[in-house]
Amino acid sequence: MRFLATYLFITLAAADLLYHPQLSKRMPSSSSPPFAAAATATATATATATATVTAVPPQEQEQLPPTAVPICGNSFKMKDGSTCRAPWKTIRTVMHPSQEAVGYAAVKLKYDKDYRTEQKAAKRMTNNKSSSSSSILPFVLGPRGIPYLVDSHHTTSALEASGYHNVMVTLQKICDWSFMTPTEFYKHMEAYNFMNTTGRGHRWELIDDTSTSDDDNNNNKQDDDHNHHDSNKDPNVLPIRMGRNNVGRIIPKTVPDLKDDPWRSFAALVRKVESDQCPPENPKCLRGYVRVCDESSNNTLEQRRMMIPFFEFRWAYFLNDAYLHGCSSTTTFWDNRTDCQQFEKAYKALLRKDYGHPIQQYDAQAWLNAAKLLVPLCRGTKAQDYTLPTSLGRPMGGEKLPGCVFGRDTHIQHDDPKCWAPAKPDLSSFRKEWQ
Repeated sequence: MRFLATYLFITLAAADLLYHPQLSKRMPSSSSPPFAAAATATATATATATATVTAVPPQEQEQLPPTAVPICGNSFKMKDGSTCRAPWKTIRTVMHPSQEAVGYAAVKLKYDKDYRTEQKAAKRMTNNKSSSSSSILPFVLGPRGIPYLVDSHHTTSALEASGYHNVMVTLQKICDWSFMTPTEFYKHMEAYNFMNTTGRGHRWELIDDTSTSDDDNNNNKQDDDHNHHDSNKDPNVLPIRMGRNNVGRIIPKTVPDLKDDPWRSFAALVRKVESDQCPPENPKCLRGYVRVCDESSNNTLEQRRMMIPFFEFRWAYFLNDAYLHGCSSTTTFWDNRTDCQQFEKAYKALLRKDYGHPIQQYDAQAWLNAAKLLVPLCRGTKAQDYTLPTSLGRPMGGEKLPGCVFGRDTHIQHDDPKCWAPAKPDLSSFRKEWQ
């Protein structure tokens, strides 16, 4: 009896190790003696597994990337540019985001409009001529076959918040970079604007001297007074360039884990404000700014209406910077001090009420009302000549704000244009200065 009890104990222990999600990858292959074959074989396999566990420190086990789960069957066999359909529940814990945060209030506005019922959510995620291009989820296949979402983070966050995870979504494979090492992959993702490598982590944790020039490092030091404290507790810390060496651990691994950036919400919502002073057919004529496409003279005809990379993030940075400069007449970005004070009061109340809570608990209308108070700032004098700091790196650093409109009463006579989504890049155009 004692021998039988010992045999059962060893067998159960070995089975537990075999099916442990982290340790099973390091267990003997199927060609090794089966665990239940005999007591001696079980003891040998158990000893092997135990030795393997001891050799891997817990902190290293936690850093192991998750095993990639195929999407739409076999994502490796999908042709570049092709699409497929799959239920969101099979994607939500597999698809990696390519940015650190979304604006929860902006997500909540999408949720309130299009994701209150499963029928509405399914309709919103259906790809047809009448639907927005954001119903398509473009991805790049990365190392280990892990798909990286390169657009529509707010759309997927709204679907996630709805809880309707059986809704079918359309995915489009942009390109396959699974053959690259993680370092090469992040380098290319950043170079081709598929990944936003800015974030709000600790200043001293995020600086990566290998990916910034001397001028960039000097600019980083000049901003230290805004970024020296714990940004996880303060959403008003200015974002900085994370550096490629930090991207893998700073950007969340799944869409449900995306953080909240209030300024990213305001950048989106200030384009959606309506006014009684506008005609019924154009209720957003007094919105904060207009979306414009990339129509630089260096682009070919096919590229002329491409999206400007991280368009709303640029405005989010400006709004964040303006808030940090306060309402004092000597430092403010605002043309009118009273306008500044009204916004500050509204914003602080929203932080106390909503920040840190789940998306479903946000009061989207209250945030939209506060965004309306930002219109004078977006259309003010400072916005016209504001330059993003070079420390942000390409493609944003040193650039002006796109889509500026001057004058708080100036009517915008047209709708925002539709710009082309990310497309497969030509790797032969990879420049030496990006490396």
